Amino acid sequence: MSESADTDSLPMDVFNRADPACVLNVVHGAMQSAFVDASKARPELFSMDEYALGQKLRAEHKTPSVTDNRLRLGFWLEYERAISRNKAMLMQNVYAGVCGASYFYREYIASPTRVAWLLCPPADYQVKLREARDFGIDLLRSFLDMPVLDLETGKPNTKLMELQAKIVSMLDQRLEGGYVQRQETKQLNLNVSTSQGAVGKVTTELSMEQLERRLKEIEKLERKAQNVIVDQSEDS
Repeated sequence: MSESADTDSLPMDVFNRADPACVLNVVHGAMQSAFVDASKARPELFSMDEYALGQKLRAEHKTPSVTDNRLRLGFWLEYERAISRNKAMLMQNVYAGVCGASYFYREYIASPTRVAWLLCPPADYQVKLREARDFGIDLLRSFLDMPVLDLETGKPNTKLMELQAKIVSMLDQRLEGGYVQRQETKQLNLNVSTSQGAVGKVTTELSMEQLERRLKEIEKLERKAQNVIVDQSEDS
């Protein structure tokens, strides 16, 4: 862990209700109130990155315990699950196998310092997420280089053109800041049939149906990176 924080590792704004993916928008009312109350009690804790918050808690002799770290991991895993399914978070999925409901609601959530740790994304995962997102964008760019005309027949590959158009549209909307993630309800059957060497080599390893799935995965990574969603924590 680095001993200094940079601006890229700052935690997501879990209280920005204008963002559909903020934490407050995917937890039920009681948890919303608990999180807001904790932030009002110790507002300074909720503006720190992981390293600074960890140092602060240790200085107060409130170093996160194994249970704290496990609940934090469970929380962000459940957050990711809820966001990917466009559903509300289920707290029993957070504390199951770690502690009982009584302890979680009466002791853990009642502690502002523990809530601050719970809502602070692990910084190291943010770096991994950005790297995966950037790799995905490079992969999409390689798909845009594929020729749309069959060199033997001279006919356009309309399915490939459709995929390329979707990629361009997605990247354009992200660049302009107007992209809104929605659940996909329509399945596209994209199958490329071409004898062109470069395209044939790629599509042999990855069918157009797989490319479509990969595109959706990259969209998910992009959304998570923009919101600094995390799914791993220390577990000592």
